[in-house]
Amino acid sequence: FGILFAPLEAPVVTLSGWNVYRWADAVDFERGHVYSLAMNNYWHTNFKASQEGTATFRYVLWSYAGPQDPWQASRRAWQPYQPLVPIELPREADERVPWLPPSWLSVEGGPLVVVGVKVAETEPDLVLRLWEPRGQDAEATLTFRLPGGKTVASAREAGILEQPGETLPVEDGAVRVRVPAGAVYTLLVTPVLK
Repeated sequence: FGILFAPLEAPVVTLSGWNVYRWADAVDFERGHVYSLAMNNYWHTNFKASQEGTATFRYVLWSYAGPQDPWQASRRAWQPYQPLVPIELPREADERVPWLPPSWLSVEGGPLVVVGVKVAETEPDLVLRLWEPRGQDAEATLTFRLPGGKTVASAREAGILEQPGETLPVEDGAVRVRVPAGAVYTLLVTPVLK
């Protein structure tokens, strides 16, 4: 079993002892203490060392059974930062909000985390960045349901600077990708422009 710990507003923590600002290749977790640097006043900067008013710091703990799984850990750790955001739509939303599909992207297969989506420097391409967290080669199918009924015209692997690489086959708006163990993988997707 294990415990996942996610500090939401104060990301600097030390484990077992007060060993902050010291280089360590490993931490001996002899004591079950977790110290959180809620406010970092270590550095001599141009703001005062005290702060007035109320400050809220939230921490999330999850327990799990079985061996540690980096993919599940990353999903859990990201959830508080990407909460579900509800929006109220009027009854006639189908006609007024055609750009709001139920889900424009689904990922099926080996565990991949979508860590970024943006418009490419060479518009109208989309850039997707995928991360393989388990340290094992992964294959997955990405299915696109783009706004306005658009589909995918082409897909290419790309480098970190968005330079196009190998062309990937597209079938019914779906692209199959192979992501190396632990890698961040960049995909360029060109929508069909109507």
